[in-house]
Amino acid sequence: MQVRAKRGLNQKGICYLNSKYSGLDGQVCRLSSGVNGCLADIRLNENVSSDMIVLDLRVFAVLGVQEGDAITVAGADLSVKPASEIALSVSSTQGIDSAKVADAISKRVQDLREDFDGIILQEGDSIQVDRLGLGFSVTEIRPESPGRITWSRLDNIRLIPRGEDDAGPMNLVCAFEVGGAAHIKDANKDEGFSQPRYQMWFHFLSGLSHMQGVFGRGGEFAGLAFSDDVHFLETFDSETGRPRETARLDSASVITAYEEWIRGLLDEKQRSPSDLGDAVSDSIAIAEGLVETNNLPVVVVVFSSGVFSVG
Repeated sequence: MQVRAKRGLNQKGICYLNSKYSGLDGQVCRLSSGVNGCLADIRLNENVSSDMIVLDLRVFAVLGVQEGDAITVAGADLSVKPASEIALSVSSTQGIDSAKVADAISKRVQDLREDFDGIILQEGDSIQVDRLGLGFSVTEIRPESPGRITWSRLDNIRLIPRGEDDAGPMNLVCAFEVGGAAHIKDANKDEGFSQPRYQMWFHFLSGLSHMQGVFGRGGEFAGLAFSDDVHFLETFDSETGRPRETARLDSASVITAYEEWIRGLLDEKQRSPSDLGDAVSDSIAIAEGLVETNNLPVVVVVFSSGVFSVG
């Protein structure tokens, strides 16, 4: 379902819907706007307009939305455990050395309580704390991701300066084969079991969401799927509402949205041949256009069996 965004206060991570949505009361739901998404606790309140969701101010920031933007709400069917440990990559949004920032904030870690307490986080999420001039990326959550951040139950908070080994700002273009060859069950065959090739590619795709120093630094993402034809992940500009073939690489949620879109195409295309040539050509064309737009380097990743069955 879709509702309109309204910025609330620090609500301990809770987002409020109208009482008519009784099936979602007390549930963990996935909220998304364009390619940005996150998990949040839902509660009901009869005073909330039926076409509106009152977002916790931290959730509002993670989604990168404005008042009145469309928010898609879907049940996540998850039981989220409290996090006992969280690791955060930290950098200054004001050009201060990351190592100095991490050292300084580690001595005042309680200052972060109001920014994190009560929300649900996943590895790869990015959070910008404007009042401190800092940006954080979630690199690890224990015992598992996603995790509920209950400040009093956190045993350890690790702050890691965004360093020279970070991937750095860049554009990312991914092309994923969804035709018949992607469904062949020969992956991991040498280890005594087989699974479809696309499952191994999803494992690598998930790793992209953990890259450090990439998200929230001006890069763009383009997602393609291909079989006998090429499809583009369509997103919408949050300011103009117009469709775009690229999305801002603001957080790992763009990778999650791309994976969900791919999964929706796999069944539909499982008997189709594959035209790798067109997918590569289109990926390169997009990459060249991105370089002209923002002058950042581009990484192109093609998930393919390498088989030309058409084209």
